[in-house]
Amino acid sequence: MPPPNDTNQNDLFLPPDLQQLQHYLILLDLPPELAYNSPLLTSLAIEPQGRSPVTIDTRGDGNCGHRSFSKLLTGVEDYHWHIRLKIYEYIAANARRIFGIKSANLGEQACSRLVQLNQIAPQPVGQNLYAGNDDLWALAEMLECNIYTYVPEAHPAYPALNPYFKNNKKIKGAPTLFLLYINSNHFEPIVQFM
Repeated sequence: MPPPNDTNQNDLFLPPDLQQLQHYLILLDLPPELAYNSPLLTSLAIEPQGRSPVTIDTRGDGNCGHRSFSKLLTGVEDYHWHIRLKIYEYIAANARRIFGIKSANLGEQACSRLVQLNQIAPQPVGQNLYAGNDDLWALAEMLECNIYTYVPEAHPAYPALNPYFKNNKKIKGAPTLFLLYINSNHFEPIVQFM
């Protein structure tokens, strides 16, 4: 997948404000008042280059990517399963047009996962259900925000900064959500750069 051609290092960390967080929660069918607990409300827009990320621990049970988004939006990990299901629902309905996915097969796979996971209680999951690129592309499109994963020890397979934009184009002025990706298998939410 070629990287977007309009990524720049200027103003990358633009945390959503209360109204934007509430809008995201409404899109995810979650109560908008949950946004009042988001750690992003105290974060400042800042150029992250040359700064260290400030993260919040997430439970490492295979749900850490979705837990990270739950924590960024609501301040708690409790809504990870719901967010996962909403992402699968979105992929199932829109897979053919989501940049980075554009596959009917992945749409069918998301639909199968949705049916399967709707029938069970939240629980630890295996590698086949870890949050991946498909989840990130879909969430960026669904929320119309810019999502980045930051890898502190970058290597060829995982560059330091991986963008996920709607239609592979950065939405200028749109809020950003950052996740730290460590040990090639764990996400933590980035709430600030210092």
